[in-house]
Amino acid sequence: LTFVFWVLCGSATLGFGVSMSSNLVANVHRKRRALGLLRLIGFESVEVVAFPVIQSLVMTAIGCVLAIAGYCILQSVVNRHFGEGSLGDQGLVCTLRGRHFLAAVVATMAVALIASIAAAMQTARIAPYEGLRNE
Repeated sequence: LTFVFWVLCGSATLGFGVSMSSNLVANVHRKRRALGLLRLIGFESVEVVAFPVIQSLVMTAIGCVLAIAGYCILQSVVNRHFGEGSLGDQGLVCTLRGRHFLAAVVATMAVALIASIAAAMQTARIAPYEGLRNE
């Protein structure tokens, strides 16, 4: 059962990383002109590169908050439904400690940060004159 859990966890992590990375790269392509204009009006390359990184971290933080809220709601339902009949007074069926939440959030943020690298590299290559091109 532990092996199956780790396989599912790894697959989900890989899927999240690929999905986040492709979404951020697509956003950079879509906003290429606007990012070029930002460079043209004086934003440094580092400041423009920060956009996809910050976007990735904000989207991931919102996802973490929603996931934790969903867990808190479903955990009480699962414990109420399965805990009473099958376990009696022995304990909870579904429980996570604070360190589990912390580890999950830190790991998720790390994957999001790694996923934003490709988009950040493409953003760094945008020249200021690209904001003036008419397409």
